[in-house]
Amino acid sequence: MHAAMAGFELDYGELREYAHGMFAEVVEAYGEEFEAYLPACLAKAAESLDLDDGVLYDSDEDAADRGRGYDDGFESDSDDSDGGGGGGRGERYSVFSGICEEKAAACKAIANYAHHAPRAFTPRLNEFVDRVGRMCDYMHEMVRAQAHLAMARLARCALEAAPPPATESLAVVDAALCATQRACLEDDDREAVATAMEAAAEVLKSVGAAAGGGVAFVIEKGHVAELAAHCLAVLEGRAACQEGEHDELEHATRNGGGGDDEEEEDEDEEAELGQIVLEGVAELLPALVTFAGAASHASFQPHVAALLRRTSVNRPEGQRSVAYATLVEVVRAIGAPAAVIVPMALPGCARELSSAESGGLRRNCAYCAGVLAELCGSAAEASKYLPTLAPALAALLDDEDEEQGVKDNAASACVRILTMHQCAAAKDPATGPALLDRTLRALPLREDFEEAAAAYGGLCALLRVDDSEVNVFAPRIVQTFALVATEEAGKAAKRLSAAAATARGAARFVDFVPADALRAMGACVTEMSSARADVHAVLARLPHEQQAALMGLSNVQ
Repeated sequence: MHAAMAGFELDYGELREYAHGMFAEVVEAYGEEFEAYLPACLAKAAESLDLDDGVLYDSDEDAADRGRGYDDGFESDSDDSDGGGGGGRGERYSVFSGICEEKAAACKAIANYAHHAPRAFTPRLNEFVDRVGRMCDYMHEMVRAQAHLAMARLARCALEAAPPPATESLAVVDAALCATQRACLEDDDREAVATAMEAAAEVLKSVGAAAGGGVAFVIEKGHVAELAAHCLAVLEGRAACQEGEHDELEHATRNGGGGDDEEEEDEDEEAELGQIVLEGVAELLPALVTFAGAASHASFQPHVAALLRRTSVNRPEGQRSVAYATLVEVVRAIGAPAAVIVPMALPGCARELSSAESGGLRRNCAYCAGVLAELCGSAAEASKYLPTLAPALAALLDDEDEEQGVKDNAASACVRILTMHQCAAAKDPATGPALLDRTLRALPLREDFEEAAAAYGGLCALLRVDDSEVNVFAPRIVQTFALVATEEAGKAAKRLSAAAATARGAARFVDFVPADALRAMGACVTEMSSARADVHAVLARLPHEQQAALMGLSNVQ
């Protein structure tokens, strides 16, 4: 630690950058125990952000243009040289000075200090809101992107330290969201805009979690309406960072993607950049729908229409994939009223399951198909889509070469379909047995454990069904649960071992089934083993290890 701190003292920007990066990782492991090192690290972060880039402006007007945009409470001082950026639509400096990477690393370190040692960081919070806020308008997009992420973490730290209705925290929230709005209006770099949108989504989630009047404050300040307008501008290709994108897309379409290798590389790069800014919308738009509440759902109809246009086959697959991923999260946020979207979205979604070339698109469409199918108002309406949807999903499950994430989402989609409307599809002898057989062969989940609640929760519902077509699968459902329980018990033992082997706690594991889903499985097996002799008999035949793992699910933490 002392050797790394010594790197700050050398007149060498790269070493200072690496030192910021190292301490950003260390605080993640130490948490509040990092307090002893925090004052020195914050002082060095402030020095890095205050470094003079040596950029000269032709006039006072050019210098003043850097801070143009929303009035976020920050002063724009033409003599202050630690911020930079252009004014005007789609105009922003992109000057890579020798200290850009150092400033970006300092922003990331500040974000981690605020996130992982919030109690120790809070007394210095206001000081860094000003500094990091200026970096959101810096002359290079690398720094701007890290600054937006840091502002989101500063807002969360402020909300935890002084929850609404405390005005101190709301001022930081306002500053962070204003910074995003400036980026959407003025920044011509799509990655920076996407990152700003992701940061705004994080801020909205933090405000929603804090409650206490914060939601009303954000709405009254106009942030929700303005951010929604920026999302729509991106979806319709009108954002400042998308200038020229429409012409380039039309050129690629007219030429059928042809041309020499250099042109094809340019088109691929442009498609990737177009996808990046859409990924920012994918984070922000669902957060806005949730934040605004049911009374405002109608105001997002233009966004849904724009998303549906983005799923057109003349769009690059990457952009279609993001469009479906965004659409399904918006649908989930809206809930039952989104049923009107099903006839417009589900047919195209089903088509992509068998025709899409990229695994990412198939994966997102499999997930989307399951969620959309659940919104069908009746079993009769759902039956309109099953003849095309069920075979397409089953084909993904049967394909040995298919990506595991695609198969996991296809399996959970099948479970959603089988269990909707009191398990009507599962009880149908024409579709239920075949689809359930293929689904059980594809389980357990191996990669996308976020689908555990849908997949295993649906199997719990099927195990409780009193129907001859479904009951025949009870042994296989219990065996699936037993396999999941045994695997998760093994993972838990590894986590405990990792915790015992390290001085700072367990390693970060993400490849596990959430505890809520495991407890639900345990409760279901316990309930049904008492109610049904066939389930009790299956349990009795399981190996002792699996029986113990199943019985232990109720106590999972």
